[in-house]
Amino acid sequence: MHPPTRSLLAVLMLAGSAATAGSDSPPPMVAPTVADGSMTISGGVVALGVGYEWARGTLVYHGRAYPFWIRGISVMDLGAAKFTGGGEVFNLKSLSDFEGNYAGTTVGSAVAHGASLALIKNENGVTIRARSTVSGVRLNFSGTGIRIRFSNPTRG
Repeated sequence: MHPPTRSLLAVLMLAGSAATAGSDSPPPMVAPTVADGSMTISGGVVALGVGYEWARGTLVYHGRAYPFWIRGISVMDLGAAKFTGGGEVFNLKSLSDFEGNYAGTTVGSAVAHGASLALIKNENGVTIRARSTVSGVRLNFSGTGIRIRFSNPTRG
């Protein structure tokens, strides 16, 4: 198995276990109140129990825009939809901390149109709180594992 695939699967397993853990689990993840950056995203998802997500986005950090892409999988997800949205990025100490494998929870529903909320965190401690508008059919309360990479490795 390819190393990036292995790490993405490990992130998904952690997200799934956090989403299904019993009363002995730690308190839910909460985003801080002051954002270090913001982001916009647009993409899609196809799911039948396990879903595949893809998106492109832009991170705005210290007044500069950085394009990125997202690939990931989710569990307890059903449907096919497109989404657009944005969110806040927290605990971003340096630009390089944004890239990584994120795990967390996504909740939403759509029949023609709807909305989705996500709270995810990566191995560098960066937390993203995102909201999106969904077009299509989707019902999810899912553990999510995604990988974020910058589109331009030089990042000027």
